[in-house]
Formats: sequence, C-alpha cells, structure tokens
Amino acid sequence: ASTILGASSSLICTSVRTDVLDFVVRRSTARCHHLDLGGDGTPNGADPVRWDLLGECREDTSPTARPHGGWERTGIITRAMMRAGGYDPSASGTDSYFQQRAERLLRCMFWLAANNNNSLADLLGWVSDGDCSALAKMSTQRPTTRRFVQQFLRSRPDELTDVFSTASNVLAVFEEPTVADCLSVPGGPSISLDDFFLRNESLVITCGDQLQSLVAPFITAFLAAAREHLFALNRMSKQAQSVWVLDEAANLAPLWDLPQIASLAGGSGLHLVACYQDLSQVRKIYGADLAAGFLTLFTMKIVFGGILDGDT
Repeated sequence: ASTILGASSSLICTSVRTDVLDFVVRRSTARCHHLDLGGDGTPNGADPVRWDLLGECREDTSPTARPHGGWERTGIITRAMMRAGGYDPSASGTDSYFQQRAERLLRCMFWLAANNNNSLADLLGWVSDGDCSALAKMSTQRPTTRRFVQQFLRSRPDELTDVFSTASNVLAVFEEPTVADCLSVPGGPSISLDDFFLRNESLVITCGDQLQSLVAPFITAFLAAAREHLFALNRMSKQAQSVWVLDEAANLAPLWDLPQIASLAGGSGLHLVACYQDLSQVRKIYGADLAAGFLTLFTMKIVFGGILDGDT
C-alpha cells in the first residue's frame, strides 16, 4: 500500500484481489485503467481497457519509426509467452528442440498476422490447424527467416505435429473469454502505452485465483511490451518513470528475465516490487543459482512471518 500511495509516476499493478483496484482508484490523481482478466467488472473511477497485441507486432514505416521495430518486439512478446506457458527453449534435451521451433513459429505467425491485415482469430486458426501455407510469405517479407522457413517446411509430419501442438498450448490463453474481452478489435480503442507512461497513469491487471496459470502468458506478453515502450521512451530522453507492483509474481507475472530487469531497471525508469510466497517459487522459475542471489537484486526486502521454506 505504501508503494502505491507513494508512486508519483505511472503505476502497473497485478493482483488476484479486486480490492487492490479499488485502492488504486482512490489513490490515483491521473487516469486509472483496468485490464479485467477475471471478469469481475470495473468499478466507478476506472476505465476498462483493451490492448492491441497485434499492433505491438506491426512494423512502423513512418519517418520517425523507432530502431526496434515490430519484428524485434514480436520476438520479445513470443519469448515471454513461451516461458510463462511453462516452456524453456534454452533447456537441454529433445523437448527444447521442439520448443525452440515453436517459439520461432509463433514469432513468424504473430508478425505475419500483424503485417498482413490478418486477425488474431486467423493466427489461432493457422496454429490449431497446423497450416504452414502462411509461412510461405515469410521468405519474401522477412528474408532473414528464409532458412528457418525452408527447414521448417521440410520437417517430417510428426515433427510438425509436435511443434504446432506446443505452440497451440501457449495460445490456449486466447480461448478464455475474459482474455478475448481485453484485446482490442480492428479499428477499436486500445491503450497507448507511450501516452500511459508520459501521463503518469495507472493500470491494474486483475485475475481470479482459478485463472492465474492460464492467463500468465497474456500478462507477461503485455508487461514485456510495456517494458519495451518505457525503455524506448527513456532512450529518447523522455525521462519516463514507472512503478510496477507485481503481486503473486510467480503465478501472474513469471517474467523469464525478471532478474535481469531488476538489475537494470532503476537506470531505465522502472521501479519494481515483486511479491512471492517464498523463494521456492523463485527457484522453480529461475533455478537454484539465480535464486541464491535473488534478494540481492532488490534494495528493500520485506519478509512476513509464517514462511516454512528453510532457504528463504
């Protein structure tokens, strides 16, 4: 509560409790947005908001386009979704081979849908049907992907089935009605992350207990995109600041690169509060080595009673 009350910058908060949203609404002097992944409704004083996920993957061809374009952002988003979905393409073993290919497939599919006037429904159809035909466009539209596409299209049918199955599991989050309600429709309103940070607005992402693991890929994708917007603004000397309060971080926001973010965030305008039940959750996500020094990444630590994990 003290972190939220003291935030004079923009604020992003994740929580399974709707009373946190009520608290932020009372605290906010600027506009307060709500991503309602739990279907609990938005109270007076907050604005229900939608996010243009495919818009993040779209190339900006304007004269003032940023150096990190849609292809780079698409890679950041799909990697965040894969890791939050329980997949680790960097791991060793046979599974990692299919996971790496599934991550590259999703990056291609998201980019294709975003830059060829296709919808998210089209993308979901390509993946669920194991449709490789859309990939044929990648060789001409993104020449750097030609080798991957050619190798992928020559894969054995059983390999293709495994890769598409992995990708489909990650995309299951978009079959949830409450998630679909938080995505913008073509031509519809959506949150402008640049304006959000520059106007010091607030955003609360809520989700019920029963949906935590299901919606985690969506939340981490959103946070990964938001982080890129914030860092890009500060690379342009906009001096944007933001406080992120990630309640139930292990379940709602298991950002795969959170240790790196925490070590660099202060100098990039991001002030991070991450809440865990104990360090066993950190070990499960980031491994024993990173967990051993995890608390060092945070200037302030608050430990409550009742923890039974010995290492914590």
